[in-house]
Amino acid sequence: MKSLLVYPFGHETVPIVRYCEMLMNYDVIHPVAGGGFSLKGFDASYFDGGSQVGVKVFTSFEDALTQSDDVLFVSESSDDNKDKRLEYFNLAKSHGKNIIACESFVKPFEIDLDGCNVLTPTVFNAPVSDKSNLVKIEIPVVLVMGMGINCNKFDIQLGLRSSFTRLGYKISQVGTKEYSSLFGIHTLPKFPNTDLWVKTILYNRYFKQIIDNENPDVLIIGIPGGIMPVNEYEYNLFGETAVAISKSVDTDISIVSVYHALNDNELFDNIKLYTRYALGVSADYFHLSNVRLDIDHDNAVINYLITEGKNAFQGTGDVNEKLFHTFIPESCRDIYDDLILKLQDNVPIF
Repeated sequence: MKSLLVYPFGHETVPIVRYCEMLMNYDVIHPVAGGGFSLKGFDASYFDGGSQVGVKVFTSFEDALTQSDDVLFVSESSDDNKDKRLEYFNLAKSHGKNIIACESFVKPFEIDLDGCNVLTPTVFNAPVSDKSNLVKIEIPVVLVMGMGINCNKFDIQLGLRSSFTRLGYKISQVGTKEYSSLFGIHTLPKFPNTDLWVKTILYNRYFKQIIDNENPDVLIIGIPGGIMPVNEYEYNLFGETAVAISKSVDTDISIVSVYHALNDNELFDNIKLYTRYALGVSADYFHLSNVRLDIDHDNAVINYLITEGKNAFQGTGDVNEKLFHTFIPESCRDIYDDLILKLQDNVPIF
């Protein structure tokens, strides 16, 4: 096994460290903070507010580079120092390191990618006409979605993956991160710029292709972005991706992650109505993230802030029974076990 340097490290890449044991080819992670952070010696959990993981953050890229076999370059929203990112990319290349780069990282630059592994989505296409029908997916399907970005959706996806595999089930999975393949998880494909109904059928064909190739017991699909607009500053493509994916398969179970402090029974009731009538799926479980929205009306932006409270809201009735937090192990265990039992009880082929 090898070591992996991750730069620039932040909230969006903590799952690489937190679930390191699930990576395909690495057992040691060296996270390097992006520009503006003086966090030498800080535990990597600083960035997501979860329990400590025992991995310290580097502030010196050069120090981490000497201790790493491979280097992963990601696009981290909290880091906007493009000059430094380009400098470090060229430094890693000059040292002969094996470079893995997310497409969103290299896209702003005119750089030599020779010898680099760029993580790009598969370009998928299939014959589609207005007479095309959806192909039946003959295994249980679990959807993981959220109100928007930074909702701990990938943490949930990895937690589900661990729970199913621990019980011996074979999983096919499509994830929400560009670096999903490091965990053996597919990424969503690129489609031609086309109509929503065409994308829906193409997603259906893509998922069917995966199932035919892998013959899994269950399919877990993570939906990137949000299921609906958050406000006038963040419209999440009006939930188009969520609509296309949710209508491309018959969903057995869905999990919806919500932002911290936006959690009350009325919200959950409204989300249930929205997912039922707009997406055609039931909201079976709710995840309460530890990210809250700070809306800056003066600059027309949303800031995503980490909170320390992990389950401040206690709902009433069945909402409380179906509410969990990914950083509370017993909370996750109860929900994931309940989810698997529900599939075992209600899906004969499982």
